[in-house]
Amino acid sequence: MTETGEALAARALGGLLPEDWAVAPAPDDAPPEGRLWIIPGHGGPRWIVPEDPDLGWPGLAAWRPFGRVSRAKWAAVMATYRARRLGRLPGVAAIGIVPAADGTGWETIGWDEARPPALVVSIGAPGPTRKATAILVSRARRAVVAVAKAPLAPGAAARIRHEAETLDRLARARPGLAPRLLHHDADRGRSLQAALPGSAMGGRLAAPHRAFLAALAPPVATLPRAEFLADLAARLAAVETLAPETAARRRAALAALAGPGAVGIGRVHGDFAPWNLRRARDGALAAFDWEFAEPAGLRGHDAAHFIARVAIAGGARAPGVLERRVVAALSRPALRPLLGHGDARLVWRLYVLAHLATLAECGIADGHAEIFNQVVETWRHEPL
Repeated sequence: MTETGEALAARALGGLLPEDWAVAPAPDDAPPEGRLWIIPGHGGPRWIVPEDPDLGWPGLAAWRPFGRVSRAKWAAVMATYRARRLGRLPGVAAIGIVPAADGTGWETIGWDEARPPALVVSIGAPGPTRKATAILVSRARRAVVAVAKAPLAPGAAARIRHEAETLDRLARARPGLAPRLLHHDADRGRSLQAALPGSAMGGRLAAPHRAFLAALAPPVATLPRAEFLADLAARLAAVETLAPETAARRRAALAALAGPGAVGIGRVHGDFAPWNLRRARDGALAAFDWEFAEPAGLRGHDAAHFIARVAIAGGARAPGVLERRVVAALSRPALRPLLGHGDARLVWRLYVLAHLATLAECGIADGHAEIFNQVVETWRHEPL
């Protein structure tokens, strides 16, 4: 039976709430401060926001959809929300939350304010790593204080745990690049991390991005190219049964990349894209959503990912067009120090195969994976 939007929203809230708090599908059963709106998206609920826009807006102000049409639609929805007329929009539904009898419980996940937070909840896209992300807004200060995550699909808890472990390591090795981990509940698969202040980022890989990537993965470690390819071949072989129709082409593509020399290795964010970045007032960059981070990935992976995701979001979905655009961008003198290898096309192709391996390992078979599989198919006609 397909889960309704309201049922998914209720499950998302239930995963985020402390013990003894409850979801009220009938919002009139909740106190006024616990009443929320469900904003629909493609294929189900996308956001859950407080009925009071003064509490919801602090958690939404930094969010900016990337596409031009999406931004225009979002601006219209937010204008309606701030005018307190959100409930009049088609598809918007109401829901509520009821606090525990004594009003406590949030301190168990690291919340240290007297009053419970207002929740602005984002529900991820369908898939095996789907999660609910709650922006926790201080009622007293009308400011974002923390971000909580809870799993909605079988593979999400492992990703949240992986991110929590990554944030813990980054706090010691690369402070300032990522949020501070406040709490991780392994039993329920939830985490709480400090909010990242700052403004949203655009689609250009500029100086702050380059400084971030240089700090994240300094050019100090290399791996023989043959060894990197062997490790990648093992990863792809382990997931062949998940995508047998593309396995042969991936093996052939990997074999075509064989050669002497070494590639740069370093810490990789894994989903380095404008929507996962914040720029502080001093211009420094920080990133969130470290669920696909790797401690020793390909240097250049994050730069290639950023350029590719921006290009795809802008409509460059034809495999040949996408490859030419990314390789041309990676070949710019300003980006070459971030690649760990002098051949931008080699870096791009290694990134594509490594990213496909990660997606397959997580069971993700989305439109992004389809585009990259089509890219691999073109390589038989365009050898390195």
